[in-house]
Amino acid sequence: MKNLTIISGITSLVIGLQLPATAATFTEINFFGDSLLDQGNLFNATSFPPSPPYFEGRFSNGKIVSDVLAEELDLNPILVTQLATTIPTEGVNFAVGGATTGANNVGGSPLFGLEGQIASFANLTNIQPADPNGLYVLWAGANDYNEVFFNPDSLTVSIEQLPDQVTSNLSDAVQSLYDLGARNFLVPNLPDLGITPFADFLDEFNPNINISTQLSNLTTAHNNLLEVKLTELDDSLSETNISLLDANALLSDIISNPSSFGISDLDNSCLTNFQPGFMFDGICSNPDEFLFWDNIHPTAAVHQLIAEEALEVLQQQESENVPEPNNNWGLLSMMFLGLIATAKKYVRS
Repeated sequence: MKNLTIISGITSLVIGLQLPATAATFTEINFFGDSLLDQGNLFNATSFPPSPPYFEGRFSNGKIVSDVLAEELDLNPILVTQLATTIPTEGVNFAVGGATTGANNVGGSPLFGLEGQIASFANLTNIQPADPNGLYVLWAGANDYNEVFFNPDSLTVSIEQLPDQVTSNLSDAVQSLYDLGARNFLVPNLPDLGITPFADFLDEFNPNINISTQLSNLTTAHNNLLEVKLTELDDSLSETNISLLDANALLSDIISNPSSFGISDLDNSCLTNFQPGFMFDGICSNPDEFLFWDNIHPTAAVHQLIAEEALEVLQQQESENVPEPNNNWGLLSMMFLGLIATAKKYVRS
């Protein structure tokens, strides 16, 4: 009996040791933002964008970032426009085309912006508090800047103050989700809005004010402020992981060396002679070689590249959260082996 007690004690000691934690698996994924993440909410509400040629209500010719992320994480979020008939178990996509980071949507009422999306999430009592093991993806801001030049009346602050307003809206959205219980965030910055076909379109109608350069400058200001604010927020909040996805750097890499990414056309949209209102003359035969599907949205090939970059960022974040191995583990292991040897000696005797 004494021998069995010794061995049992040894086993309990080993089981009780704290082993290094492994990277957590997200239990759900929730998306907030605009057309870059919208998997069909705007289409369900308005029948736009026209599908086909747009892919199943996405603002591209195929799967977008939110599709790829959900699939790679083995999760199946539903659309907010499906909540009336489906109970979410693995997250909800609240993103809707045209959303700004505030309350407005460039498509007008009753469509909502990021602020309304966060409010909708908060009002879903059946999924509150927010799952701390879920992933919360927020990508918005492009509509705030583009709309200023397309519809100047939308500006509520000076254009110089706009990046501060937009990035504060994003930071506030993260804070609001955190207050609801969310802990894991992925926030992409903005690709250079000044190099899109839409910026060229605006320049054609306003040749004297160089809108494309202004959009590039606004993008730079936005991205710099976003990094500062998210870093400060991450430092001030406990038990949170806020990952910033540098989509702008990826786009710059593609532009610098397009052939290495399989891209051959950086300037034109695959939808030829695309005009606002989803009007176009034709469709290219090789969309995977284009950077842009229409005058602002990337092709599915580029969405895939962005999603792959996002997964790498998340993997890096998870690896950084794995604790260093306990330095006492080797010593405890030697103690364990010694106790086993002693136990065997007692058994033989």
